[in-house]
Formats: sequence, structure tokens, C-alpha cells
Amino acid sequence: MKHLFSTENLIYREMGHRPSAIIGRRGAGKTAALRSVYLSDDYDIIIELEAHKAFREIIDSIAEIATGAVFPEEVAELWNTMFWHTVLPAIAKQASGPSGREVDAVKRYVSGMGIGAMQSPYRVMRKVVRILKDRGGDKPIGMLGEFLEEEVFDDVTFIEARSRAIEFMDQNNLRAIILLDTLDDFQLEDTAMHHAISGLLKCQGEFRFPGSPCELRCCIPSEIFHQISEVSSNPIKDFQQQLMVHWHAGELIQIAARRYLEYLQLYYPDLHAEFDHLDSSKRSDARTFWQAILPARVENKLGIVEGTIAYILRHTQLLPRHLLTYLNSIARITRRNGGHPGQFTYDAVVEGIHQTENTICAGIFSAFRYAYPGAKQACERCLPYLPLHFEDSELHKAYIRRGKGIPNIFDYDDFKRMLIEIGAIGRATKTTRRYVEGVFEYIVPHKLIVSSADALCIHPLFCEIFSVVKPEKEANPRVIYPYGTDTDAEEFRQLN
Repeated sequence: MKHLFSTENLIYREMGHRPSAIIGRRGAGKTAALRSVYLSDDYDIIIELEAHKAFREIIDSIAEIATGAVFPEEVAELWNTMFWHTVLPAIAKQASGPSGREVDAVKRYVSGMGIGAMQSPYRVMRKVVRILKDRGGDKPIGMLGEFLEEEVFDDVTFIEARSRAIEFMDQNNLRAIILLDTLDDFQLEDTAMHHAISGLLKCQGEFRFPGSPCELRCCIPSEIFHQISEVSSNPIKDFQQQLMVHWHAGELIQIAARRYLEYLQLYYPDLHAEFDHLDSSKRSDARTFWQAILPARVENKLGIVEGTIAYILRHTQLLPRHLLTYLNSIARITRRNGGHPGQFTYDAVVEGIHQTENTICAGIFSAFRYAYPGAKQACERCLPYLPLHFEDSELHKAYIRRGKGIPNIFDYDDFKRMLIEIGAIGRATKTTRRYVEGVFEYIVPHKLIVSSADALCIHPLFCEIFSVVKPEKEANPRVIYPYGTDTDAEEFRQLN
């Protein structure tokens, strides 16, 4: 992992601010950013939880324990209790030698609870729920936290064990972090899931109090971020320590160059030696590397000749997974056709993009399946009847004629918002001799607001798949150039 992980980018540097929430689209590298803690010595204890298992324990807990109304504060306290009970056995294990008062109290509490260091965190969470249910009786969920604070296990309460653990960590300069990866499907329509997410958001906003040696870090998918924000009881507080994962095109070619150079070093050392003078951590060197590997120019579907790097990046939504998937396909086709690993062929580039677009689009539709289950249907129905760039009235006409009856879409505004959020359409901003520049939502840190007076355009990724009307009759046809595609562009992100 260390060999493939790139640290020469803004995302990695922003991780130094210790965000509690990492927000990004599928394929943006949220999980890699989450697990980047393993690459440093900043944390002595790392508890990594699989989201679906952790959520299952909390949802089952709510179902078993809750009586009457459930409030976010109550579920947040339940999450907090669960998280700390996964950390306490690890703290007890840290003290292998003679222990002082602090660690002795933690050990006794852990032993009294029956939660050993060798148990999985989910078994620990299940044990806590069982104790809460068996000993807490019919108390409302809001009173169970107070109950656990007072309940004694081998003469030690939870509050005392946690306090002693914090003292021990402070005295020994120990730090702990709990990592919670994302769910693919949050099912917000489920009441128990709604409560679980609302409580988690509140917990992650409050878990790291000033001076705390223990942190919580979660991943949240951008595809349903707007819906999750609406679940939050206090968005300003819950998301005050967030990191929105957006990539610069220059960083993407660095990541890709680093990976391909590793591949060449393993399997083609002589070829790798030809690039020894290049440093993939520098954008200029990464660009030089790909200029040596890729053909200089390709001809797009409109017969316009353009730079190959720009051509490939135009068909991504500036996500590492998109670019790496394209390059893997191009490399595979080059090898299949008897080409050299040090020189991807022109035909392989064109065929690789053409073959892979559908897979990438399918991934986008899958990521948005909760928010917009009818997204693919909408694209199939309406995009073939639109030009590459158009006015709002043309989109409205396509909706009236072919877009009605799509699941979860109730009017034209819903229809337009859906196409904007999945990145199928964006706002056309600037026209050059070759391109129409478009701004798409995946590159902005907020919703992309488009008025009826704004010109619109279709992302290149969706054009060929959905047979978008090509401007053959135009004297000077132009393709869409998504903003941010230029590897030499100035920094446009404001992450903090």
C-alpha cells in the first residue's frame, strides 16, 4: 500500500487537519484517505470498523432497547458508548507491564464487562447492548447512558474507566482513532437507519473534544450527502471538521504515473530505467512521463484533433478510479494487440475509452441508485434528443416529451437537479475555437445552481453512450471540455 499511496497532493495534506468526516464520490479515494493513518506513526491504536456491521449493531440496539420516541442526542450517546467500548480493551492491552491506578481500573472494567482484547469490535458492541438490555430493564434509550455511567463492573464504572484511559493515554503520549468506512446504501427511508445516521453525525461532531487523545473519522458518500445533511440535527456543528475530496487533474496524472512506474519496475526494469530521471511527485514530470507513453494526439468523434491526456481526462469526472480504469483498459488492449508497454497505441486509446465508458457510467448510476433510481432511464430517454450544448428550454422540452414517469422524479426541477447531481449535464460557461467549457457539480464544494437563463452542456462521458446529437452541420463543431480537466490549471479548490 505504501508504494502505491501518493502523498504529493492536497487531499493528503488536508488529512493533517484531522477531519472527522471524509466526503467524496465513489471512486474518489475516501477509503484510501481514511486508511492513510496506517502510513504514519500518529496513532498507536487504530480501530477499523466496517460500516454495515457497525450500523447493524446500532440499528439492532435501537430496535431492542428503544421505547417511545428516539432523539438524535440519545443515539449519539449510544454510538459514543459503543465506540469507547471498542477502544478500552485496546488500552488495557497496551499496558503489558506493571500498571498504575489508571490502567488497572481499565483492565478491571474490561474484565468485569467480559470484553477481551482478542474479541472483534462487533462482539464487544453486541456485549454492551446485551448488558444494557439485561440490566437496564425498561428504561428509555435516553436513560441508558446515565445507567451505564453508574453501573459497576468489578468496582469500576464506564465513566471512571474512560477517564482513567484518557489519563493513561495523555501520560504516555498515546493516541487512538476509530475509522468507520462508508455504506453503499444508507436506506434513509428506514426509521431505524434514519435514527442511526442522525445519531452518528451528532456523535462524530462531538466525539473529539479539545485535548482528547481519541478521535473518530467517518466516510460519507457525496452521492447522498445532501440527503444526509437533511438528516443532521445540527449540520453546522456536525460537519465542521469535514474534508470534501476533490481532485486536480495534475494530481490524477501523478497518481497514475506512480502506479505505472511501479508496474514497470516490477516487470520491465530496463524500461523503467529509461524514466529514472523523472519524479512522479512533480506534475511536470508526470506529464512528461505520460507524453512518452501515450500518443501525442487523437481524433475525437467530431473529427477534431486534440491532446491525448486531455482527451482521456475529459471522459472522467476527475476521480482516480475513472482515470486508472481507462489507463488499465488502454494498457490491456495495447498488450493484446502486441504493442509495447512503453508506448500505448493510438487505436488502444480510442478503443479503451469506448469500451470503458459504459462501465464507468454504470458505476455512477449505481452510486446514485438510492437518491436517483431512475437516473439511467432518464438518460436513455432524453439525452439522445439533445445536442452537446443547449438552452434550458430544450432540456425542458425533452422532459415534457420523454422524461415523465421516471421514479422519484415529480417535476422538471427534480429532473434537472438529478442530471446535474450525477454529472450528466453542467453549466456551459465559455466557448473557444475547439471547446465549450462546462462546470459540473462534481468539481464544486456545494450544489451547482443553474438558472433557466444559463446555457447547458452534456458531459463527454455520457455523449457516446447515449447517442447525443452531434453537431455535424455546424461549420465549426465544438466538444465539451469540463472545467478542471487542464493538468496545468491553477489550484481551484478551497478545501479549508
